[in-house]
Amino acid sequence: QAAVRLPNLQMLNLSGSELTADVAEKLVMLWSENEINKATLNISTNNLSDAFGGIRELAEDLGGRVDVG
Repeated sequence: QAAVRLPNLQMLNLSGSELTADVAEKLVMLWSENEINKATLNISTNNLSDAFGGIRELAEDLGGRVDVG
């Protein structure tokens, strides 16, 4: 399980099967448009994909952090 935590109470939950490159791209687009601003993204997956890497980088750019467990 991995969680991207940013400083408010909005949350978006995805299962590993839902975390595709297309989903990641849409999340990046939404975040850049402040539609999901400072959200908390929780991802449960056994295999962190390249798409998640992009989300991790985005979250860190926004001042959040990523926990992988």
